[in-house]
Amino acid sequence: MSELRIVVREAERDWSGTVHGSCTDCAVAALSADPVTMDELEAAVKPFISWPSSEGKYFTDLSPGLCDEPYDAGLVVIDLVARLVVIDSSYSSPARRGSIWRRDKDGKERRLGYHLADDWYFSSDGEGWRGLAERRRRERLGDVPLDARAVFYGRPLLEYIARESLAAFARRGEIETAVRAEWADAARTRLSHMKGDAAQFRVEIFRIELRPLFAPTQF
Repeated sequence: MSELRIVVREAERDWSGTVHGSCTDCAVAALSADPVTMDELEAAVKPFISWPSSEGKYFTDLSPGLCDEPYDAGLVVIDLVARLVVIDSSYSSPARRGSIWRRDKDGKERRLGYHLADDWYFSSDGEGWRGLAERRRRERLGDVPLDARAVFYGRPLLEYIARESLAAFARRGEIETAVRAEWADAARTRLSHMKGDAAQFRVEIFRIELRPLFAPTQF
């Protein structure tokens, strides 16, 4: 019993199909990016998918329409508008916080953590989820959410990068001098631990010279 039914709901369209249970675990992890459409969910799930599945679309087994009849291991419903996750499954029970094991192209496996926002609601009611979803949708109609993506990824981010880059460019001489001075201090510290005839050196701001203070002993 490793497959189940999954339902993904957008504002104007529902998707459903049967997938492997691990697919739903990755889908829940992708909600940490707060997707609101199927395309955004598709993009958000890619970091959690093992290669080579990450090369193409992930939810190819889903088709338009709402079918919530449990299959094999059960049912998982993800309502992107109601911010509702219903897990009625014997395969796994992903939560608001967790981790996913991902295999990279080179064969190495790594563990990726995720953390959903607090307003995502989790339920195990596979039979009465529709009423809960509609109620949460109505409640959220009057609650205009803050779309932080516009700040983190939109024009404010680009303006910040441009502003700080210009400011740094204007101070390039000052920054260069400070970096060279810091490098020289670090070089002095490293060289102070060296031993031998060339233990004492002259370190300048703009270059480092290895110069013994005394001429080698002639035999």
